[in-house]
Amino acid sequence: MGRTLVCGDIHGQLKKLKQVLELCSFKKGEDKLFFLGDYVDTRGDISGDIRSLIDYLIELDETYLLGNHDDWFKHFLNTGEVLPIWYKQGGAETLQSFSLLTNADRTDGLLDASYDKYRIFFNKLKLYVEVEGFFLCHAGYDYEKGPYKSSKQELTWDRDLFFHRGNDAQFPWPRTIVGHTAQRSHKPFIGKNVINIDTGAGGGNPLTIMEIPSLKYWQSD
Repeated sequence: MGRTLVCGDIHGQLKKLKQVLELCSFKKGEDKLFFLGDYVDTRGDISGDIRSLIDYLIELDETYLLGNHDDWFKHFLNTGEVLPIWYKQGGAETLQSFSLLTNADRTDGLLDASYDKYRIFFNKLKLYVEVEGFFLCHAGYDYEKGPYKSSKQELTWDRDLFFHRGNDAQFPWPRTIVGHTAQRSHKPFIGKNVINIDTGAGGGNPLTIMEIPSLKYWQSD
């Protein structure tokens, strides 16, 4: 019987992903693998191959959630517009990885049909999934509204749930696994209500995969 595995924020780190998949002995076709988002964008001083990572994920064909950085890239793929906030927060590196030279506000018509598979991939990213009694999303959600009524903005950007509700005595929602907020310890935060497995791969730190419901985890270098 296969396992259920959840992967934290990757940010272009294909080598780390391959290493941690090997460490956890991932078996394609038996194990179920869920990704919490933020596949694109990396710091300028951290090497990564974002386009090769996305090609790898498309071939892997598992379950992928939408991160805030992915939403910016999705907007770019659908409109050609380079949002200034995205360009400054890793978008420049993503554009470079896709060999798209830009003046930070346009792409000079370079998005031809060869990018269709990337549009399809990013347009299909899910906001959340429920599996093994856990609720998975990229960032968090509005505690009062709950996970099912929260907006895309909240599901991809919220940090309040992680910072303030992780160990509440009363918690009416499913135990939740998020990324988005990189852990300074470079280890997962395992709270009573909220688990965070963004261990900073995009900043040169380990990438984490966690098995649920056991909460056993593996990390790359």
